[in-house]
Amino acid sequence: MSAARSGPARDGFALAEAVFAIAITSVVAATAAVSLSGAARIATAAAERAERADARRTVATALRTDVSVTTAADVSIAPDTIRLRVFRGAALVCDTADGTVLVRYRGARRPEPEKDSVLAMASAVEMASPLAAAADASAGCIGAAGESIMRWTGPAAAPGGTVLLLFETGTYALSARALRYRRGGGGRQPLTAEVFGAGSGFETEARALGVRLDAALPTRALDWPVRLRIPLLNAGRP
Repeated sequence: MSAARSGPARDGFALAEAVFAIAITSVVAATAAVSLSGAARIATAAAERAERADARRTVATALRTDVSVTTAADVSIAPDTIRLRVFRGAALVCDTADGTVLVRYRGARRPEPEKDSVLAMASAVEMASPLAAAADASAGCIGAAGESIMRWTGPAAAPGGTVLLLFETGTYALSARALRYRRGGGGRQPLTAEVFGAGSGFETEARALGVRLDAALPTRALDWPVRLRIPLLNAGRP
């Protein structure tokens, strides 16, 4: 019956096993670290692409919503800003009394006195004034389907039958790598993430707004830079 192996030979074999195990563990750990690093880079790149795509859609949607319903007379275009007057609705005066006008109103949204103004179409001369207040009225005017009967404070006294156009004035700007909007004299509020490069801007085209969007960060996406052409309301007129 042979005796169990012991001594220096066995100790050397155990040491070799330990070294081999450590080496395997190191290889597995290094492989896992490389895989995690690669996955993190892929996730970061995907997030950046999604952020830029979302910003591009926001620019296209916001500008098309406002610019495409604006005439050339109501917009001023500079390389980094667009100042425009956007009409939100129209009203027909029924009666004028005590500094207010009773109107039949129809529009894309309800009047908002904190940001809206009124343009009276009583003559060839534009008469614009801030809208101080707007409230629903229950009588005094017969409206058609889709119209609201309201009493407005602020517009100059106008005879019955006068058309009043409700509008807001604002400025879009491509500044500090984002699309920003300023209403009146307020601050510029960001509408997108800060993803646009120095080459982004606006330009005047024939009866249209031209928009160029560059990526602020390196990208392999095939759709950058982006160019948009947004016709003005009177684009089809001579």
